[in-house]
Amino acid sequence: MKPVIEFQKYRIKNIDYRAVDNIDELKTYDEKNGKISLSIGLNESKDKAQLTVSTCISDSDNLRVADISVIGYFEINPEVEQEEIEQYLVQNGTAILFPYLRTTISFITSLDNDKAIIIPTINTIGLFEEESEED
Repeated sequence: MKPVIEFQKYRIKNIDYRAVDNIDELKTYDEKNGKISLSIGLNESKDKAQLTVSTCISDSDNLRVADISVIGYFEINPEVEQEEIEQYLVQNGTAILFPYLRTTISFITSLDNDKAIIIPTINTIGLFEEESEED
């Protein structure tokens, strides 16, 4: 049987890294600091999907902020229902893409400072339930 989602590739969609002059400049990022956001897109025939995983990390000790998004491209098993596809994309797709997001943040922040930002791993199992509750 063909898998529900099949990872094809990823790309870095956005990197917004900035050093700031004072801690007050970081306050504009407080609301989204450390939060993971997801966005799913399916083509019309529902055989291809895109999942965007984004986060914003502010570092008050070193006066910097990184706002980064990665996008993953997936092939979808056409025999699967849409709700199941979304669940697999949120849970499994995020699990596939998150290491790329973590690596990008570590790499970018290490170029500017000897203290790279290393974000913790996440448990993607409960993400679908959280996403469903927010809809």
